[in-house]
Amino acid sequence: MINTVKFAISVLALATGCSAQEGLTIDNKHKERVSIPEAEQIYFSACSAVREEFDLRRSIPPRVKLILGADKNEVWVGG
Repeated sequence: MINTVKFAISVLALATGCSAQEGLTIDNKHKERVSIPEAEQIYFSACSAVREEFDLRRSIPPRVKLILGADKNEVWVGG
């Protein structure tokens, strides 16, 4: 569970640097135990931290798909 949360934070932190459309999608096909509100809070906190770090005037929340229960941890950045 801790590794899943760390992975989610890493994905969200990296993904906030990309400019894309707003949205967090959680794919939980394997029925992992997850708190949707907590995942959303992590997502919005990461977006806020990036906005403050780079002194952005407006929020640019990217589209992120968090897949729980995957065979391996990985991050894909789409072009």
